[in-house]
Amino acid sequence: MAYPILLGPYLQATMNKMSLLLCTLWGISLLWSCGKKNGAPPKNQDTLATLSGDSFFEQFRRKGIDFYATGNEPFWVLEVDHTGGLGFRLLDGIQVSFTGDCAPAPLPNAEGYTYSASTPAGKILVTVLRKPCIDSMSGDTITYQVTVQIDQPDNTRRSFQGCGRYLNDPQFSGVWTLTALDGRSIDTVGLTKGPPTLQLSPKDYRIWGHGSCNNYFGVADVMGDRIAITDRIGSTLMACPRMELENTFFKTLSGKTFLLSINDRQLLFLEDQKPIMQWVRSKD
Repeated sequence: MAYPILLGPYLQATMNKMSLLLCTLWGISLLWSCGKKNGAPPKNQDTLATLSGDSFFEQFRRKGIDFYATGNEPFWVLEVDHTGGLGFRLLDGIQVSFTGDCAPAPLPNAEGYTYSASTPAGKILVTVLRKPCIDSMSGDTITYQVTVQIDQPDNTRRSFQGCGRYLNDPQFSGVWTLTALDGRSIDTVGLTKGPPTLQLSPKDYRIWGHGSCNNYFGVADVMGDRIAITDRIGSTLMACPRMELENTFFKTLSGKTFLLSINDRQLLFLEDQKPIMQWVRSKD
């Protein structure tokens, strides 16, 4: 006779997951119609790998979604396309959608970003904090803490808490070697360690490598179609015969946000569609 007692929570959890899935499917149809603007850097559409081993999020990335967040009790979903818009849906009926540029704005404390828009359904402010978030339904650790604040036309305000992640191309993994800086090919003569290198770890907000002489490490957010690097770049303090390239490299890298374009073994960092850094994947 204990089975009915145990079955109730199980059925409730199953229904909750089905509700979240329906909510997610609504989000897919909302933003896909926005599309990418012609000026956005190209994305490789032939990647078969999945994001974090989960093909569910890879299908969102392929459609152009850069940031995806959800919350429980009440269930809601948020999708952000940096060049197409954003969409928010709550199961009790609140819907907020915006079409247009939707770039992240850094917080003053450099610990995250905001997205904001004014729509007929109200003003929406999304705050993304660089802090791990535990999903209350699955128990998974998600990369960012998210707050969604909506000021509705009737002057009421509602706030929602949840977890979010940037949907990054799986090809970002590996070691990248710099081949050009600000349009100039790298002269490797006299470089102690060779051309600068780069590795990315989106899950813990890190970049690291060497600048041709010193090893470096820093805080960065890989954000779908862009990378935002804080000015907190640290390095070792060795002196090498040729330092000018490394000094220019660190200055160009620190505190910058670049659009990303990746195609197989080549990665570009762009500003205003101009390639600032050109990388090639190191051979395995």
